[in-house]
Amino acid sequence: MAAASAFLFILIFFLPETLPHEKRSKEPMINSFKSYFVLIKDAKFIKYTLSVTFFYIAGYAFITGSSFVYIDYFGIPSKYYGFLFGVNILGVAALSFLNKSLVNKFSLNSLLITSSTVAFVAAALLLALTFFGIAGVWGVIIPMFFVFSMNGVIASCSNAAALNQVSQEMKGRANAFIGSLQYGSGIVSSAMLALFTTTMPLIMSAIIFVFIFLCWLAAYLNK
Repeated sequence: MAAASAFLFILIFFLPETLPHEKRSKEPMINSFKSYFVLIKDAKFIKYTLSVTFFYIAGYAFITGSSFVYIDYFGIPSKYYGFLFGVNILGVAALSFLNKSLVNKFSLNSLLITSSTVAFVAAALLLALTFFGIAGVWGVIIPMFFVFSMNGVIASCSNAAALNQVSQEMKGRANAFIGSLQYGSGIVSSAMLALFTTTMPLIMSAIIFVFIFLCWLAAYLNK
């Protein structure tokens, strides 16, 4: 991955610009970064952005820690891990498909609050079950299905709602800003898990619960 990233970076200096001269921006690159401060000052935009960012931190905590929890802690054979993780992807796909019809009936904000509430309740259940050691591996699998599946609604609704807050000329930069936080957030959860024993389901559950709560709070404050 490091080699591929370096190769892609080098290509920047050799690939020709395809945008016609008359449509190219004459602004210096520093102005693009200055515009991020404008976005940060927009309270509604930043709360929607933080909502999806916090959700992804929780999601990456599960992606990073679930293999250790399932295989090393609960003793699930490694050949079944892909199936157990894949069930969550089916939930995301189903919610994403359902979301297409829901956005025509409900506002983006109400969908975001509802989905983040479901995720928060499921994360609270996950934390309680792992704290008291109830239900074994099913105490992780079932709550996490509901947490992870909400990605199908939370990601799309928060991104769309955030972009609705900015002007047309700022949408590209806003989208880049959201994406950088959304997909760069895995560093946070990975670093937190690295500080603790990653095989312990309680550690993973606690991180997921905290950031799902922050996801819900950011969405609710935009009510």
